[in-house]
Amino acid sequence: MVASRKRRAAAIELAVPTAVRVEAGWDRTSPPWAFPNRLRIADIPLASASASIAAAIRSRTGVSVADAHLGAVIQSAPVGPVTVVTSDPGATRLVAGDRNIDGSGTKSVNW
Repeated sequence: MVASRKRRAAAIELAVPTAVRVEAGWDRTSPPWAFPNRLRIADIPLASASASIAAAIRSRTGVSVADAHLGAVIQSAPVGPVTVVTSDPGATRLVAGDRNIDGSGTKSVNW
């Protein structure tokens, strides 16, 4: 029974925009961050293309650089569900562009 559930399960990719990691103070070399480091969460750098998208989001909305980077990641993600764990669902909705919001809560937003 477990094997059949695994076959139906979608692949899950865990990632964090690097600007969000900086704003959160997540230093991968610091012992207090040992637990999240074990979760194999990949960094998504603020590279050229995403920086341009983030700059446009920030100009349009006035959000922080980290929120704008998050918006660029959301908007550039492949079609399908994206789950964002956040303390500010309103800002996340604002930067998500035309991505449909499936549901929301005070700590997480699901697209």
